[in-house]
Amino acid sequence: AARAPAPGGGAGGVATEPEDAAPDASDATPAGKTADASADAAAAATQVKALTDEVAKVKAANVELASSRLMLLAEMENVRRIASRDVDLAKAYALQSFAKRLLDVVDNLGRAVESVPADMRGKREGHEVLANLYEGVSATHREMLKTLSQFSIMPFGAKGDRFDPNRHEAMMQVPATAEAAPDTVALLLKQGFALKERVLRPAQVAVAVKSE
Repeated sequence: AARAPAPGGGAGGVATEPEDAAPDASDATPAGKTADASADAAAAATQVKALTDEVAKVKAANVELASSRLMLLAEMENVRRIASRDVDLAKAYALQSFAKRLLDVVDNLGRAVESVPADMRGKREGHEVLANLYEGVSATHREMLKTLSQFSIMPFGAKGDRFDPNRHEAMMQVPATAEAAPDTVALLLKQGFALKERVLRPAQVAVAVKSE
């Protein structure tokens, strides 16, 4: 008896298995997609962190550079100020050594003026030569003091001044009196001179002290 062909058979009557369908990318598993997304996120986070660290380093470098710049500017200003002060001091005190030598001349002129008795300074009868000499020496003495003052060289020291060891040189001590209080100048022995704020020569004085 003839055998009936198998269902779905081909022309030859041989049965065939259905072919497997080609894999579709859309059929990827959710687990695979999640892994890829996690990897991308991790890479992006790493890149962001690297950029953030780089920005932080740049900011820190800028802060350090700004601080160094400010310190350099401050140092330059200090150097400029010190140099300017030194120049001013050099100008102000350039005549110090020369002025000290002139003080001896001023002292001699002053002593010459003081050596003329007061009652003979204005008299010419019988003392014309002395009167003329006194006037000439006095005028020279005044002119010397005026010239010194034009260069900020001023005399100091007078009876009754409070004794200052930075400006006075105590040559002797005398008992205090009603006219000379303790720790004051009782007698001016030699005029002091100062160039602006600097003492060229201390005044030589006698200091009044309280009696024990």
